[in-house]
Amino acid sequence: MTLLKNCIIADNLAYLIEGYTDHHPYILLQTKNIYSVCPGIIVLKGYSDRTGSDRYKVIVQYDNEHYFGYGNLTNVSVEVGDKVDYRDIIGSNTSSIKEISFEYYTIDKSKYPVRIGNNTFYKQDPTRFMTEGYESIVSYSDNMKRLDSVPWALDPEFTPTMSRFMSAD
Repeated sequence: MTLLKNCIIADNLAYLIEGYTDHHPYILLQTKNIYSVCPGIIVLKGYSDRTGSDRYKVIVQYDNEHYFGYGNLTNVSVEVGDKVDYRDIIGSNTSSIKEISFEYYTIDKSKYPVRIGNNTFYKQDPTRFMTEGYESIVSYSDNMKRLDSVPWALDPEFTPTMSRFMSAD
């Protein structure tokens, strides 16, 4: 494992268990707490017990084109509809292993499509956001404008569940 110093999404120190590759389209970190890489709105808080691991997944909508996923959480500090700011706590993994996954989704096509609500997004390499933050997406003033409108995912008819977040086929 590689020690990551000044990791924005973790407790400043985290261990990189596995990086983004063609066969592993997310980052796996060993850390207790995970923090938002950007301001945004919580659009999904899902629970999965399919592996017997009893873990949560949270998705933060940055804008209509950029989303961040945080998985393998044993505790979640946010609810759907909450606004989070940069470095707000999303949740933690208090198990003995403390592995947390970090994902980045955009409208830019890749070979890893996923469904969020009724829309298809694609997994991208999130590595740069662990140290650079979200500034590389858009300027702060543009970001503040986009938070003034309600995102599509918070439509009253949208029901966030793990079944809505699945690979697109």
